[in-house]
Amino acid sequence: MRTESHPHNLSRRRPHTSSYRASIFSVANLHTETLNIWSHLLGTLWFGAIFVRFAAVHQGPLTRDAVGVSLYLAATVLCFASSTLYHVFADHVHARFWLRIDHAGIVCAIWATSVSFTLASLEYRQGEQLACTALVTGAAAVSLARLARIQEHHATCQKDRLSAHVALGVVAAMPWLRCWYLHVQGQRVELLREFRSLVVMNSFGGGIYATHILDKAIGMDLGLPDISHHFMHVAVVFGALMYWPGLSAFYEARVAANGPWRCL
Repeated sequence: MRTESHPHNLSRRRPHTSSYRASIFSVANLHTETLNIWSHLLGTLWFGAIFVRFAAVHQGPLTRDAVGVSLYLAATVLCFASSTLYHVFADHVHARFWLRIDHAGIVCAIWATSVSFTLASLEYRQGEQLACTALVTGAAAVSLARLARIQEHHATCQKDRLSAHVALGVVAAMPWLRCWYLHVQGQRVELLREFRSLVVMNSFGGGIYATHILDKAIGMDLGLPDISHHFMHVAVVFGALMYWPGLSAFYEARVAANGPWRCL
């Protein structure tokens, strides 16, 4: 016979408030947003420290390689910080504003990751590099416009946002497909494995979130009604961490081979 367990601290939902101070102070408590907040807050601090260190070490004119690394780090910090802010203020009366900031940060991260990969992997194919960058940039602009038009009160707004991100993600992965073809043809391609790992991890986390499969399977038993959302957050952070060592190693190898001041 199954007995009903006591509610877990992480199943507690915060009451709605009009006080930003109350929302910020609630970060120290255990509730349904705790894992969402801290997973991306730690990601923000980690990548923020890396970005500051990279900016301090790289002095002088920007190179194409440095631009790619800087875009990735800056957009990742922006994405994680935006998500942290939204989940901190998810109980606030103005939560919808922070939700829009959160989704804009996601678009920036997808765009910058794809561009950083394109700059590294298609360096000697500048025509294709420009075409891929233009394609992903256009898709990101369309995605931002689509997200801005989604009405919060609409019953399908969550699905509309998810479809906008999925569509952008598909376009952002197209440069990888081109590079995979070049790899099959015997040509050396940078960051192929690392970008694939990031895409797989993000897609896995996004799939769990979209289907809410963990909520239905174990969420209530563990006292985590939004466990699919929590899992997605952790997966995205791990995906970013899996991509960064490859991008960093590529940059260091390129600096060692060509010097740090190779111009754009």
